Amino acid sequence: MKHRKNTAFFIEALLLTLFVLALCTVLVRLFAAARLRSAQAQELTAAQQIAQNVSESFYASDSEEQFWQLLGAADPPADSETLTLTVDSQGRPDPIGTYELELTLEHQPAQAGQTARLTLQLSDSGGQSLFTGSFDRYLPGT
Repeated sequence: MKHRKNTAFFIEALLLTLFVLALCTVLVRLFAAARLRSAQAQELTAAQQIAQNVSESFYASDSEEQFWQLLGAADPPADSETLTLTVDSQGRPDPIGTYELELTLEHQPAQAGQTARLTLQLSDSGGQSLFTGSFDRYLPGT
């Protein structure tokens, strides 16, 4: 009789252990997925912040030269050329930055001035595009 109680106890303990292991497996997968989603959300938030900083610099600058200075571009591009910068999570130029920022500034003549269009493409270090957008600004003629 005592032998039967010990066997039942060991079987119950074994089943409980298997249940706990299965539960731990599910929880580990759940937490790993949550961590991955969190990292992706942080990356997209940083991309949105960089795009916002660049667009605000574009709208706040008085001239094209001032815009490139605000971005910290050492060699501003000629008209309709693409400038590629490596930036950190705040959008500041950093040679070992996490993000690649491609900027193209084009001018289109209008009746009483011109329209400047800034095309921005932001990608991560792996080359995956995080943000693409264009911003237009009217510049009155002189």
